[in-house]
Amino acid sequence: MTGVTMRPAWHHDAMGTITARYDRSAVAYERWWAPVLAPAVAGLLDAVDKALDGRTPKRVLDIGAGTGVLARSAATRWDGTGIVGLDGSRAMLEVAAGEAHRTLAPPAATRLSWVAGLAQDLPFADRSFELAVSSFVMQLVPHRLAALREAHRVLEPGGLLAYVTWLDGGEPYEPDVIFDSLIDEERLEDSLEAEEDRSGDLPSPAAAAAQARRAGFRPVAARAGQLEHRWTARSYLSFLERYDAADLFASLAPDARRRLRARISAELAELPTAAFTWRAPIVTVLARRPG
Repeated sequence: MTGVTMRPAWHHDAMGTITARYDRSAVAYERWWAPVLAPAVAGLLDAVDKALDGRTPKRVLDIGAGTGVLARSAATRWDGTGIVGLDGSRAMLEVAAGEAHRTLAPPAATRLSWVAGLAQDLPFADRSFELAVSSFVMQLVPHRLAALREAHRVLEPGGLLAYVTWLDGGEPYEPDVIFDSLIDEERLEDSLEAEEDRSGDLPSPAAAAAQARRAGFRPVAARAGQLEHRWTARSYLSFLERYDAADLFASLAPDARRRLRARISAELAELPTAAFTWRAPIVTVLARRPG
């Protein structure tokens, strides 16, 4: 059960732009962005372990599995657990399947399966899972309440939903400020994407908990946290060029690309080491379907 299964009914026009972006960037995502999110993924699974009180879940759904960081972590944490990773991007799931084969021992890898589908239209029967998890996806869905109701539907009575995503706010990140300023000075377009239809970051833990209750979950707990990652001037420039602003860099003529790279490098070199520690507010939600 390690191939990628396509379900023809899952397509949704509102997710088309987002899915296309992740299809293009799947390999770069695994290299550059997945490691940034990994500490929050580990923290989410720690919270799940505590909520399960030592029990091992039998069947788990990872909603918006991406390149499989959460699913792989769950497979190594819980022996015997069957895990289904679902994502709207087939390219992301192909990377996930490949990484599972590359990094996991065969017994763990064979407990993972991959299905293409959307959080708002889960291609699973009612009460199919004991646990549903998700990391940094609930801000992307066009209608978060609908996605939460779908998670409620596929959980068995007493089942647990656990997800982590972004909170509004946070301090400006100086390397980002420098990059944006240079884009303006060079009169470059900083986004080649159409506007995305998405729910956005949550305004507060209280709002996150209230929305889960509206979806039918009881009890619900939500807590704020912080995700931190330490870049260097060199690694951050590589991150911009190869992932975060890859489309922009690729659109430039060679001379313009070299000029922009040189200007960014010079500006970043002036910053102190501490300026490269990136921090962002997150929220972790644990919610049960009533038994």
